[in-house]
Amino acid sequence: MYSQVSDVQRLIKWITFSSSSKLTNDDIESMIKEADAVIDAKIGRIYNVPVTDSNDQIILTYASARLAAYEAAKVLIVQAGGDLPAIVEGWKNSADSYIASILNSDLTLENTAKRTATSGIYNYTSQPEAPDRIWELDKEQW
Repeated sequence: MYSQVSDVQRLIKWITFSSSSKLTNDDIESMIKEADAVIDAKIGRIYNVPVTDSNDQIILTYASARLAAYEAAKVLIVQAGGDLPAIVEGWKNSADSYIASILNSDLTLENTAKRTATSGIYNYTSQPEAPDRIWELDKEQW
């Protein structure tokens, strides 16, 4: 995981997460895993994911914690019957902007390998075990 429950706790200060709170530590960890999956899906177009280098994981902690905190706050605020405060919306917008800066190469994950360029379904130059091309498929065979 790119972030921890404590990172989300630092953002959501009005409730203390525990095993008996409205949202438990397990719930927050689940939201972090979902946030990390979103991050991996987006940056996976450029980088090999999941990111395993500890320095690069620290870079992703920012976005991971904010996306998870956004989801947790939505649940807590909906349970209380209120509207999302601007700061909570700001967490998601900030995380999305941060991920966009990685995708635009404004921010790089220096210790994580970039994916090789591909064309088509398989990259035939870097995957020697890729299946043979079949050109004579008709629409029923697809």
